[in-house]
Amino acid sequence: MRNGRIVLLDNYEVRAIMTASWLNQMGYPNVYVLKDDYTKLPMTQDVHNIVSDVLTISSEKTLSAEALNDLLTKDKSAIVIDLSNSKEYAAGHIPGAYWIVRGRLPLAKDLIASASQVVLTAYDVRIAKNSLKDFKMLWPNKKVYILTGGTQTWKNAGFAVEKGLNRALCSNDDNWYKPYEDVGANPKAMHDYLTWEVGLVEKIERSGEVHFDVKCPARQTK
Repeated sequence: MRNGRIVLLDNYEVRAIMTASWLNQMGYPNVYVLKDDYTKLPMTQDVHNIVSDVLTISSEKTLSAEALNDLLTKDKSAIVIDLSNSKEYAAGHIPGAYWIVRGRLPLAKDLIASASQVVLTAYDVRIAKNSLKDFKMLWPNKKVYILTGGTQTWKNAGFAVEKGLNRALCSNDDNWYKPYEDVGANPKAMHDYLTWEVGLVEKIERSGEVHFDVKCPARQTK
């Protein structure tokens, strides 16, 4: 990767040139900026189409926000598992929902064993859809659905949400927080962060793995 050819582009060229300069200074020797207007070049959406096909879920495996609300009202043993990141979940989730990271689904085995039905959701519904296969491998006989459109559609439908990281089924170490963003952050955390940031220059010099060469200009290519 370090000696590979990297071509950067953006609609104003400014961001690409700035990024190329940084990459040059970090020791990447073959960095280029595309000068041509890339919007006039042949474009493809193949990757997006492939993702769309992979994530297609049959209608009998999905529930609308209204249908989910009816289900939770009528079936007290049905549960919602939210696979959003912990920051999104804490900001607002379906009342009564449980939170877990997709890769730690097995930790929910006792909860799922006692549930009559399970609904998977996330703010990025693709995470829930991708988790469906994992879920079916772990619990092939459990009735499971995907909330159509994810948690945001629940909010858009006007249903109430809860806040906080309650009913978490695993540790919330899925996000990296700056010290002053962390829960219970205090002035000491800010001071520690700034001390760490100021000390980066010396740390880079000691490391020997990152090299800054301000004399190496970014190339341009057509």
